[in-house]
Amino acid sequence: MTVRPHGPGRSYFPATLLVAICFAASCDDGRSMSGEAGAEERASVSPGTRAEIPVLFVSLPLEKLVERGIDLHYSGEYDSARVVFSALLEGGIRESDVGAHARALTWLGLGAWRRGSYEEARQLGEKALELKLREGLTEQLFMSYNALGLLAWNEARLADAKNLYERAIETARAAGDEEGLAKALGNLALIQIEFGDFSQARDNLQAMRDISRTLGIERLEGNALTNLAMLDVLLGSPHRAVERLNEARRLYRLSGYATGEENALGQLGTAYRDLGDFSKAHAAFDSALSMARELGLPASEAMNLERLAELYGLAGDDERAMRLFEQARLINEALGDDVFAGIDARYEAETHAAIGDAALAVEKGHRALELHRRSGATFEELLDRLLLAELAAAQEAADDAARHLEGALRLANELNAAVAHTEVALTEARIADMKGDNSDVLSSLEAIRTDLPARDPALQWEAWSLAARAHFRRGELDSAAATGSRAVEQIERVRSHVGSGVLRSSYAAARTTAYTDLVTVLLRKSEVGEAFQIADAARGQ
Repeated sequence: MTVRPHGPGRSYFPATLLVAICFAASCDDGRSMSGEAGAEERASVSPGTRAEIPVLFVSLPLEKLVERGIDLHYSGEYDSARVVFSALLEGGIRESDVGAHARALTWLGLGAWRRGSYEEARQLGEKALELKLREGLTEQLFMSYNALGLLAWNEARLADAKNLYERAIETARAAGDEEGLAKALGNLALIQIEFGDFSQARDNLQAMRDISRTLGIERLEGNALTNLAMLDVLLGSPHRAVERLNEARRLYRLSGYATGEENALGQLGTAYRDLGDFSKAHAAFDSALSMARELGLPASEAMNLERLAELYGLAGDDERAMRLFEQARLINEALGDDVFAGIDARYEAETHAAIGDAALAVEKGHRALELHRRSGATFEELLDRLLLAELAAAQEAADDAARHLEGALRLANELNAAVAHTEVALTEARIADMKGDNSDVLSSLEAIRTDLPARDPALQWEAWSLAARAHFRRGELDSAAATGSRAVEQIERVRSHVGSGVLRSSYAAARTTAYTDLVTVLLRKSEVGEAFQIADAARGQ
């Protein structure tokens, strides 16, 4: 999952990232999405803390202690939960308490996953699964398969994650575990989004929402709504996403689920960004970043750094965007997340292209493509190929541009989603504009005319601007003035919501071509007064 433009006409795709996320929310959560369940190697507990644990053992039954640890986990107190579960394993659980032992292992693994300690999470999760299989704890198998699926997803082992989630669904159904079924369906949906199967993903998320609402589990319903909102943004419906996210945040507050609140805030910022309200988007992203750091969630921290970076990129502040993307990439590489490390590499490529460093842009673009092909992230591979096609066209490497465009079109046909075809058509229009092929510019844009109003403002102004230039070169001055005016109107609408004066100025500066083109058209039409008005608007506010 991805996000939107500032490179050579490149457009980010609503994140992800996927956000991603994401780029969203499902069982418990991870990334910009939500999910949850297990992994061992005992967590260390400080001597001072361990001395306090016997008080818990004499005051609470064993199952209550396990539930206490789970409550701490969901409230974002991961270190405290770790203390409880570790202490249980170090002496509070008798050999006969095999069920509690397995649960403690599983939740320790989930805590390690949350902290980004993936190797520890894998060891704990596999040990818990082995114990459950050996002891016939069938009612707990769902949790282990789901937990290991989350880990595989964050490690960009998408095929493994899909298989594990399908096992989680199978075992939850066999055990009559409706809550577990809802979680697994939601997590499987996140993988389906990565593979571009948007329709099936929506069906599974809606099933998750319906089950959780019937069961009265606010946290789980909030996760379903957050991931449905992420999908809304991805497919061009940010207004609907805002409604879902406000309801999700209400549910998270009712259930005291801080991690869900952080996730929903990030998604809300993405929706506001695509609505053109940069001020609200920045506030949401900044709050989500602070929460991610406070809760100790490195993957979420990286996601929010990416969201802020793309926002600065959209506003034309390429240097700040580059610094934030680099910070996010270093976190993702440390976590071993190929999908998001690849997204960051593509963002860096776009930024290098924007500042004129073509060689480094191509290098970063190929790195992104390599990571996404290896992880099987189809939509991300499509965006990588489109970027590489534009870079090749800019360097007049026609064969390379055609090869990448052909690969992107093949992927778009496999995905069979309007958003994928829109991205391809816009790239074709940009490349045709570079070559001065006016007919191809207009035919490419005409093919997606009905889809553009549902997309974010960045794509809309660019499409109108491309059309205006093509009409002008063909001598169609009235059409050039009409489409050029729509491009400027869209830029002005977004600029009024950008926020700070510096950001607002840099946003307009990055789009001066649209103003310049319109002034040229109006002067050619001898509409001097209107030309001066547009020139004045370009200077200022």
